[in-house]
Amino acid sequence: MIASLNRTYSKTENLVEQEAIEIDLAKKDPAKFAPLYERYFLQIFKYVFKRVESEDLANDICQQTFINALTKIKSYKHRGLPFSSWLYRIAQNEINQFYRTQKRARVVEINDSDLPELFEEIVVDVNEERRMILIRTMEQLTADEISLIEMKYFEKRSGQEIAEILDLSLANVKVKLHRTVKKIKQLISES
Repeated sequence: MIASLNRTYSKTENLVEQEAIEIDLAKKDPAKFAPLYERYFLQIFKYVFKRVESEDLANDICQQTFINALTKIKSYKHRGLPFSSWLYRIAQNEINQFYRTQKRARVVEINDSDLPELFEEIVVDVNEERRMILIRTMEQLTADEISLIEMKYFEKRSGQEIAEILDLSLANVKVKLHRTVKKIKQLISES
């Protein structure tokens, strides 16, 4: 078991070191950004697609995300989190920009498998009626509140990763999550 953990840690450590080298190379030569693009494009695409539900739009936003990342790579600073967290933050900013300029409603994909943890947090029994109330309640949240709920409960991201993606402190993420859950509870009790 210990040997297995050591191999896993060693693999992760090697990947982090390799990524750091690739980032340093990309800072000096934009053509060296390709391995990072190839490694993360699909992850970022899935993240964006889940939020816009249009393949063409997701491709456009992804391309803009990577263009922004490439042009800003020199300002990237490693903060102990994966490079992908920085890319997610750029993608989230692009998504927010799209919804602001288009004045369109935010898309939220809710899978039944994601609901128990959220229902547990708001202390509600899971049934079809409550599920429909939750969906109507989600429609009343702001885009930022939806992003928090989505990342925490549907994507199972850590508070630290959410903080990095949204460019907030961990304490701020915890406060905002608490307030959002409280708001959901209040909206549900009013329905």
